[in-house]
Amino acid sequence: MRLFMEQSSDSWKNLDFAKYLYCTSSSVKVSNNFINFNARAGVHHKEGTSQIGSRSFAISGNFEANSSKDVEAFRSEIFASLFNKPLRLYLDDEDNSYYNCVLDGNVSTTYNQGYSIGRVFTLSFNLIATEPYRYGGEEDYVYIDSSSIYNGCVSIYYDGKVPCFPDVYIQFSKETLITESVDFIQCGNTYIKFKPVFKTNSNDFYHIKKGIIRRVGKIFTPNCLDDDSILNPFMFTPGENEIKINFSNVPNVSYIKIYWTNLSY
Repeated sequence: MRLFMEQSSDSWKNLDFAKYLYCTSSSVKVSNNFINFNARAGVHHKEGTSQIGSRSFAISGNFEANSSKDVEAFRSEIFASLFNKPLRLYLDDEDNSYYNCVLDGNVSTTYNQGYSIGRVFTLSFNLIATEPYRYGGEEDYVYIDSSSIYNGCVSIYYDGKVPCFPDVYIQFSKETLITESVDFIQCGNTYIKFKPVFKTNSNDFYHIKKGIIRRVGKIFTPNCLDDDSILNPFMFTPGENEIKINFSNVPNVSYIKIYWTNLSY
C-alpha cells in the first residue's frame, strides 16, 4: 500500500511509513428509496433513486520506534501527516490507480506490553473517499489541445465507467471583454459559458473544473461562469463524446487544453 499527502495543488509527498500499513477492509455505501404499499410484505424500489455514498477503508499497521520513549513522538508524527490533509491512497504497489481520501473517524493506538516489545505499537484508522471512484494512474491522463480541434469540433472516446469532470485550461492572447452570456464549450447538455461582464488581461491563464474557474497564479478569481456552467458543469460520459467550441463567441483564445482521467467504481 502507498499513501501520498498533498503539499500543493500539483505536488504530492510520499509518506514512507505507509509501507508498514495495510488495508484490511473496504466498503462503499449505497442507498435507495423504498416504498411500502398498505403494509404488504416486501417493498417497492423506486426506480432511479439508487445513490452511491462515500467509500471507507480500514487501515492498520505495526510500527517499531527506536526506544519506548520515542513511541509517542513517532505516533504523533504519523498523525500529523494524516490529519486534515488531502491524501491519495494506492491499494497496490503495482497499480497506479488511486482514491482521493481524508482521515475520518477513530484513530486507535494499541501498545504492546512487555520488556522487549514495549516500543512496538499498532495504529489503526479509517480513510474516507468522498468520491467513491478509483482514478486512473498519472500515466492514464489524456488530453486534447488546440491543434486537435478542427472547425470548432472534436470527438473523444471516454473509457471510464463513471462520468468525469475534465480539467480545462484556457489562455488569452490579449485583453478581451465579453459583454453577454455566450456559449463557449459544450459537451452534450453540459457547458462552459462566461457571464457578462467578463474581462481578461493579455496572457491570462484560466483553469476550469466542476463549474469553478480560477486564474492560474492568482489567489482569488471571481466566478465569471454563468448559471448553466455551474448547474451543468462541463462533463464527459462513458463512450463517445462530441465537444463543440465556439471561438467566434470568445475571441483571442490562444490555447486550450483539456485533461481527464478514467474513473471506475
